Amino acid sequence: RKTKLIFQTFVLMSLNGISYSFLAGAVTSMIGFVLSLKLTDLATRHFTKLKEIVDELDEKSKKYFYCIVPSTVHSFVQVYGTVGFLRRLYENSVTTFDDRLIVDYGLTKFGPCFYNGIFVGYLLVDAVFLGFKNLGPMYTVHHFMAIVTWMTAEHTKCMQFLRSFLQFNEFSTIFLNLRQFYLTLGYSSSDKEVTRVSYIFFLSFFLVRILPLPIIIFDWFAKDFHIIRNDVGVGVAGLY
Repeated sequence: RKTKLIFQTFVLMSLNGISYSFLAGAVTSMIGFVLSLKLTDLATRHFTKLKEIVDELDEKSKKYFYCIVPSTVHSFVQVYGTVGFLRRLYENSVTTFDDRLIVDYGLTKFGPCFYNGIFVGYLLVDAVFLGFKNLGPMYTVHHFMAIVTWMTAEHTKCMQFLRSFLQFNEFSTIFLNLRQFYLTLGYSSSDKEVTRVSYIFFLSFFLVRILPLPIIIFDWFAKDFHIIRNDVGVGVAGLY
């Protein structure tokens, strides 16, 4: 059933004129997610103490534990992949759109569309793996709205800077996952290891998600909204 759902999603992507580089990113992300799950399972079985801890977790906590590695890998990929071309995309933050798979800029030479696809592919598999019950209503809405927004922007060929910047924000997720890993191992939130990681997480969250927010909001209302409204209409602009 899960495989069928993923396949149907790809068909819908193709029918809506989504670029091949975006689809390549989504496929890569889904394969990477599955491989990361297998790696987590192998590591858990290899370390006896870790296996004992994981075996005692309830279903929801166990699934979230298995998601730590895929989530962390995805975060590293997004940070390393997008940081090299954010400044270039910001020059025309709304209208710049490059759907090539291989480009002549950035650290990896894979284009923005590829990493946009990785993001959507990750959200899809994450939602399927966890399921609505374990994902919860808040994160279900988060995943759904992000997928719809990214797909709409991909179809209308716009907003590539903001999408890439929000993907770069996954930088703080690395430390959130590390903190969760410590807690799963049995560390207390007051232990120095967890405290240090917590401070780093809050600092990184502030730097990449909170500090730039006033600039993004100002740009949106000062110029970006009017540009996107004239380009694709008020309805789509309102979605963004």
